[in-house]
Amino acid sequence: MIRLVLKDGRPFIDSDGRRGGRGVNICPQEQCFEQAVKKNLFSRAWKKPVSASLWDRVREEFRKEAAQKVFRKGSQTVILRVRDTRTKDTNREQNSQK
Repeated sequence: MIRLVLKDGRPFIDSDGRRGGRGVNICPQEQCFEQAVKKNLFSRAWKKPVSASLWDRVREEFRKEAAQKVFRKGSQTVILRVRDTRTKDTNREQNSQK
C-alpha cells in the first residue's frame, strides 16, 4: 500500500509513514491511483477538495513509489499467496463430528 497525505491543501506521498496530515492508503497500481483521482475518492476521504492541477506532480511521485513497492527475490517477482483459513476450520469441524 502507498500512503498519501494532505498537508496544507496539497497531497504528498508519505514514503516512511511519518508525515503529518490526514492519510489515505491505496494499492500500488497506477490504475488504482487514476481511478481514485477520476472519482474524487481522495477528496472524499480527506473531506477537502484537491485541485486537479496538483495531481500531475503527485502522479509522478506515485509511479516512483510504486516501482519501489514491487516485491522481488533476486531478479524474480515474488508471488504472494493468501491461504483461506476457512477451509481449515471446516475440516476441523468435520473431524470433530466423527
